[in-house]
Formats: sequence, C-alpha cells, structure tokens
Amino acid sequence: MTQETEDESIRSIRALLDAGQLQDALHLITQYLSDRPDDSWGLRTQNEIIQRLIPRWHFPMINDKARNVAFQKAIEQVVQSGDDVLDVGAGSGLLSMIAVKAGAEFVTSCELNDIVAKKATDIISKNGFSSKISVIGKRSDMLEIGVDIPQRAKVLISETLDSSLIGEGWLSIVDHARTNLLQENPQIIPKSACVYASLLRSEDIHELNHVSTACGFDVSDFNEFSTNTFFPVRLNHFDHTFASEPVIIADLNFITDDLSPETQNLDFIATTSGLIHGFVFWFNSTLCDGVLFSNKPGTESHWKQAVQTLSEPLMVDKGEIVSVRVHRGWTFFSFDIEDIK
Repeated sequence: MTQETEDESIRSIRALLDAGQLQDALHLITQYLSDRPDDSWGLRTQNEIIQRLIPRWHFPMINDKARNVAFQKAIEQVVQSGDDVLDVGAGSGLLSMIAVKAGAEFVTSCELNDIVAKKATDIISKNGFSSKISVIGKRSDMLEIGVDIPQRAKVLISETLDSSLIGEGWLSIVDHARTNLLQENPQIIPKSACVYASLLRSEDIHELNHVSTACGFDVSDFNEFSTNTFFPVRLNHFDHTFASEPVIIADLNFITDDLSPETQNLDFIATTSGLIHGFVFWFNSTLCDGVLFSNKPGTESHWKQAVQTLSEPLMVDKGEIVSVRVHRGWTFFSFDIEDIK
C-alpha cells in the first residue's frame, strides 16, 4: 500500500466514523489491516470500533457461573433427544451448544448483531457443532419457517433479559414466537418470572440521575436529560434503605399467559418515615421446574437491579399507604404515585 493510498484509506475510515457508519468503518479498517497487520493506529481504531459495536456486558454474562449453571441445568432437564430448538440472542453460542449436548436434533440460533453472529458461528464450528446449529443474523420476528428455520421448534431458549426482566424485548420475542415459530404446547426457558418492587430511600442513587447545584451554581435544568424510566444499579454499592415491603408488580407464565401491556394500581406501605427517592425492582425467574434464578438485591449476578427515581423526593410517614399506578409495557415498567393516605 502506497503512502497516498494509505492516507486515503485513513481519511475514508475517519469519515465513516464521523458519520456513525460503524459497520462500514469496521469493514474498511479490516481491509486496511490486511496489508498492515501491525499498524498501531489501525489496531487501536479497529478495537475502538468493536467496543462501540459490541456491548461490554457480554463478558460478565459469559463469565457468570451461577447463570451458566442454572441455564445448563434447565436445558438438560427440558430438551429431549430429537427436539428442534430455537435460541434467540445467540451471543457466544453457549446456550445453543448446551442444547445440542442435551440431545437437540437441530438448533436455530438468531443474533441481530452481525459481528456477534459471525463470531458465534466461528465458536460453534471450533467446538464441532456446525452440523447441528445454524446462526441466523436476524431478529427472531424476521425468521421464516422453511427458510431460516426448518420447522416449528419444540423448545425456545433465550437469555434476552435485563435488570428489569423485560427491557431487551423478551415479552415481544415470546409473544411472536408462540404464534409463529413454536409448536403447540412448547417448552420455554425461562418458563416464568415474578417481578418485585419496593419503595427506595437513597440520596446517593437519586444523585445518579438528578442534579441541583454545583460549586454554588444552579444546574438543575440539566435534569431535562434525566432517565424517566428505569436504569440499572448495583444496589449494594450505595447507601440505601428499603422503605416498604416488596410488592409483586408482575407474575408471568411465558408459556400460557397473555403478555400484552397492562396497568394496575398497587399499594406500597411505608415501613419507615423519611424521604422516598424512587422505586427499586428485580425478578425471580423459574427457568424450568426446580431451577430458579434471580437478580434480587444482594445477589452478585451480572444483572444489576432496576431503579426508577422520582423527579423530586417525597416525604412519607411510617404506615402511610403510597398508591402507585404501575404500567408494564412491552419493554419497560413505570411507576406514578397517585396518592398517599
């Protein structure tokens, strides 16, 4: 590669990065490095692009031993010899490979991120499962029977769960798959989940999402950028108090229940007097009968807990009932305080 060609390649890569065209930039930087495999600028830029394209949570998730053991137990219990399996969110291909070892006849594994899908294909091939697992670079709701997936699957496996349970689209994945991709009376891992919430007192956590003054200046207008639904927090890393007993805000069977959004009015009884800064919520999931997994406070899984803060802290007295309108959408929970009595 001549200096002039090299300079043109670098300009093109930088232009793609400035335009946010990361996939095209990665393709071009890979070509650039094929001629200059030790180029420090190229290697650094390639890694920066990969970091922007591949979420970092993949690593703690794959290394989460408790999560891996639970899913392995569930898959080995549920998947029967000869079953066709659908794995949504291939990631590294781990769950698909476990399903084949458990006896699956064939696994269709879909992964929306093209780079991750290609790497999953490489990992599956490296482990000798290419004839049993097909990785499709599509969302599951784009799969076609007879084209992408040979026939309706008997088992759906997925770990498209976040700290709130539903933020990565799990409910819509299940809803679509039950109608379009699964046999009658399918098996689904996870099978069910219960979501709990509590009133939360924590000035430290509230300050993760709200500001007032800094160095004597009023910077409260910056709160226009606050997250108005939930965000993940490792609760035990911050001073906090549970200001109510946990309340069940969702109890869902993914095999049989209607998963459409719903709204309900629930009462939280204050167990201490003082300020309420928001709500914390978490899930207990049944992967299959007898195999449970949770991100409840105090656990050290790669999942954190979900928190929604109030725009302004609210004073309550012990024993007061905080009436809350709780809405579950397809991908979020929201909490609106209706009354205190």
